[in-house]
Amino acid sequence: MHPRSGVYSVGPPAKETGHEHSRPFSPANLTAEQYEAVNRRLRESGDFPPDGQELHVCFGNDGDLRISEVWASEEQMRAFGERLMPILQEVGVGQAGPPEILPVVNFQAA
Repeated sequence: MHPRSGVYSVGPPAKETGHEHSRPFSPANLTAEQYEAVNRRLRESGDFPPDGQELHVCFGNDGDLRISEVWASEEQMRAFGERLMPILQEVGVGQAGPPEILPVVNFQAA
């Protein structure tokens, strides 16, 4: 497990898939209430689900939730981030650090 992304990998690396793995923002002290408020605003504005987002996972404990996502392209992820950031600010979600963008080596769904 990568300690910052929460992504698990099993087996040897495969060839890169062309997908981007990212954590588009590093939330600081994200609560379930804030997470739901952001999602509600995104749905109301028609920005959810965003184009290019292939997987979204929220995990962790209330007050320290984390986000991992898989995107079809970095450009689509960044375009969504531009719409997401003002909503995060309105809801009071701070950032603990810059985005972490990594290429996906293997993507499997059960």
